[in-house]
Amino acid sequence: MSDKKPLYKQIMDKLKERIKSGDFEYDAPFVTEDRITKEYGVSRITAIRALEELEHDGLINRKRGSGSFVSKNAMSILGKDKEDNAAVTIHKKNRDISLVALVMPFDIKLGNMFKCFDGINSVLNKENCFVSIYNANRSVENEEKILRSLLEQGIDGVICYPVRGGRNFEVYNQFLVKKIPLVLIDNYIENMPMSYIVSDNSGGGKALCEYALEHGHKKIGFFCRGRVNETISIRDRYMGYAAALEEKGLGVNLDYVYANIDDKYEMLTEEERQQYGNVENYLKTIVNRMHEQGISCVLCQNDWVAIQVYNCCKALDISVPNEMCIMGFDNISELDEMDGGNKIITVEQNFFELGVKAGETVLREINGEMPGIKYIVPVKIAVRN
Repeated sequence: MSDKKPLYKQIMDKLKERIKSGDFEYDAPFVTEDRITKEYGVSRITAIRALEELEHDGLINRKRGSGSFVSKNAMSILGKDKEDNAAVTIHKKNRDISLVALVMPFDIKLGNMFKCFDGINSVLNKENCFVSIYNANRSVENEEKILRSLLEQGIDGVICYPVRGGRNFEVYNQFLVKKIPLVLIDNYIENMPMSYIVSDNSGGGKALCEYALEHGHKKIGFFCRGRVNETISIRDRYMGYAAALEEKGLGVNLDYVYANIDDKYEMLTEEERQQYGNVENYLKTIVNRMHEQGISCVLCQNDWVAIQVYNCCKALDISVPNEMCIMGFDNISELDEMDGGNKIITVEQNFFELGVKAGETVLREINGEMPGIKYIVPVKIAVRN
């Protein structure tokens, strides 16, 4: 395969085409890991990653001991049926209510997304607005399909929590051209006159780093599975981390910054990947290297990654927080149920307030106010133990 895409993405594209062409029916057995490795000449790790991503995108369901099966919504997610991509068909004429679409990156039950929805609803329900929810299933492509469908339906306004930064820039711009209010949450795009509601990610990253410095840590790392600039929120957290170190006269030591980890793993040779066995062992190698460097505190891109680092420390017998202090971001409710969740120092975002401000902003723009507001919601450190 000569495509520049990572191997697992090339496999995903081929399998998506086979689903679209009808090779696999709903709830019928899907290709196995072994079949993918033999048919496409790739490693088992690549096959597993491709299936995991297809599951994340909502195209297949994986059942332990039974295999993988095509999901009920696979065709609509792939754009086979336009009507299935929309929760409702919208008619603007002769109605007294405003219709607002909420486009989320994943299920609102995950993380603290339900708090954001509650905040939006608390505003719009009072103003005779109907809110329809769309789930992009962590896919930039799904988000694009949903937004393009909404453009055609005459929606009154859209609140979008982007899957990944400004990847759908050209679609966002169409909302501006058509003068349809579009408010982004957790992301902003420089030089685009839209309204944005964001948490103070830079302030949060800076506060975490300052907290670590105040507690005697001098070697403070930054850990990011993707690229630091992949999303505005992660970029701003890193900028806050860097600013705190600069103000203390320490500066950023790039040897302590571990980023773009997933892509680096994918770029390993087949032989190198086999040595690690899986990406979890690769992460453990990085965490062990940080420990050997004397890094005593690590600021992770979010709480999910912080828990992954904690699991690596546990496997390596690195005591948390005595030998390694782990910091996350978001203060997700799932930390209460996770092993090590009470040992993570994190930043609490006010998701309800994010929703309130997004609802107020889209409502003002529906009523004729010009876009271009950028509202920053304060955050605070949460020391869970």
